[in-house]
Amino acid sequence: MYKLVLVCFLCCLLAANANQQKDLGDIKDLIEVIDYEISGEDLLQNFKSTGKALVMTGVSKKWPMFKALRDVKTFKETLQNVEVVSSMVHHDSYATQPSTIGEFIKDALYGTKFELDLDGQSINNMVQMPVALTSCKPLLDEFAENHDMTMTGTKTLMRSEIVGSCTTKDMMFTVMSGTAKVQYLGKKSKFLMHSGDLAYFPQGQCVHIKSNGTFLGVTMVWKNTVSDASECERPSAYSKMKDVKMTEEDWKMTKGDNEIPDKTLNTGFTMPPIGLGTARLLGQTYMMVTSALELGYRLIDTAQIYSGEESYEDFSVTSEEEVGRAIKDSKVKREDIFIVTKLDSDFTSYEDAIERCLGSLERLQTDYIDLLLIHEFGVDKCKYGDKSGKCVKSRWQAWLALEDLQSRGLVRSIGVSNIFPRDLNQLLKVAKSKVSVVQNWFDPLHQDREIRDICAEKEIVYMGYGTFGRMWIDDFEMKFNPILTNTVLKDVGDQHDLPLTSVILRWALEQDVVVIPCTTDHEHLELNLGTRNQFLREESLERIEKLDDTIGNPDKRNWKAPEAPTPEKPTKDEFRDEL
Repeated sequence: MYKLVLVCFLCCLLAANANQQKDLGDIKDLIEVIDYEISGEDLLQNFKSTGKALVMTGVSKKWPMFKALRDVKTFKETLQNVEVVSSMVHHDSYATQPSTIGEFIKDALYGTKFELDLDGQSINNMVQMPVALTSCKPLLDEFAENHDMTMTGTKTLMRSEIVGSCTTKDMMFTVMSGTAKVQYLGKKSKFLMHSGDLAYFPQGQCVHIKSNGTFLGVTMVWKNTVSDASECERPSAYSKMKDVKMTEEDWKMTKGDNEIPDKTLNTGFTMPPIGLGTARLLGQTYMMVTSALELGYRLIDTAQIYSGEESYEDFSVTSEEEVGRAIKDSKVKREDIFIVTKLDSDFTSYEDAIERCLGSLERLQTDYIDLLLIHEFGVDKCKYGDKSGKCVKSRWQAWLALEDLQSRGLVRSIGVSNIFPRDLNQLLKVAKSKVSVVQNWFDPLHQDREIRDICAEKEIVYMGYGTFGRMWIDDFEMKFNPILTNTVLKDVGDQHDLPLTSVILRWALEQDVVVIPCTTDHEHLELNLGTRNQFLREESLERIEKLDDTIGNPDKRNWKAPEAPTPEKPTKDEFRDEL
């Protein structure tokens, strides 16, 4: 009996090279990867008898259901009369939800799993499994008699297990949108499935399939009573096409070994490549830092001048206090969290800098700071070590204070923020302690190449802020965000089935840039963290790299802001956007 399980989450495309089967490691004898669709006959003749699993890359993209998902209206109309049988709100409490799927998607999907009973030929026609696409009468008869379906889904962006047991029946699983990770029980190797990919797992295989975030997929489980397809007329596509080759990049996507590793600083300490920025969190700082730590964030960026309440100025609660409170209240060990804070550049005398930084330790409720930066570092006419006259409040004095705090073990690594190449070169000539990190404005249109080149040469880790384009509006008074409206970035997102913001973050990570996106949206919080494990093709990375300075460099004189582009109609992934 067929049992279709539509699993709602958000996923993408598995691709692989049949001639590189050895790269599947300890599961190479359990699975085969091809890039074309097979029939029910192929399945029986070439795979069921061998006991091997099969992955067909990109084949379900032509399904009516796949196309309907790209149109919210069509998707809702298709399932408008389907009732929710059960739901699990926030992962731990079950309740009946008498609601149509359209209402459920719109109003109640975040943080929720749900189950729907589906039936009818219209649904069968939208989900065209290979077993139904056959000329083999025994298979067609079996499909016609058994078409029970269940839609199960979630929109939580936490990792969620879709399948986690040994299969007692034959199973097919396809990804409609997003990504899913497949791993065999007791095996180390794993592979990723992306939108359009379809996998067949014969009875008896023990697999774990987990979504990496919001996900939409379909699972069909059936007890196959047809053991012989020799009488079927359709020729085997597998026998004719099994030598089809795919690219190295496709194979890299499939293996799923794309995690960006931690960065090792020149002081020997390590820091995560992605963290949470708190500059704009204001009164939501405590809540968002708490959520971030629960999700797996281990880098938190704050500063002495950031507010912890709903006002950027004249605030009594600081961001540092709220960060410290959230860390103390969390279940995460302090040694597992990397805290970055910044010295207020208005307090640059040696004594003031020491006092302010000791205050940061108190506000953060910690014995040490992982990384302390001078918030704005500009070289003046004073010399390193000169405390006479006006030089008593020189940036050099602030740097001396950071070096002393580091020598006392109160700060592990030190660095600077908002610095120009000339000033950085001068600092590097005289600093007694290593400059470990530079944090500057960085986005696809402002790639800060000169500073990054210096950092690469001197083994300095580069951190980028403002990656989503807010600097163009806040500091240079543009009337639109040139990053979030960029057509190249949108196109890359469409090609990889990723939100534009995920494209930006993954591209930045690929450039060895540590990113600290700031968000007050829990869904975006998880999406951002997930970019550490995503993948962009080399061609896409090159396209984004070419965007640098395409609207000019506002750091230079006589720069003029470009006109706002004509708004475009919504395209492709309206389903994802509405969710």
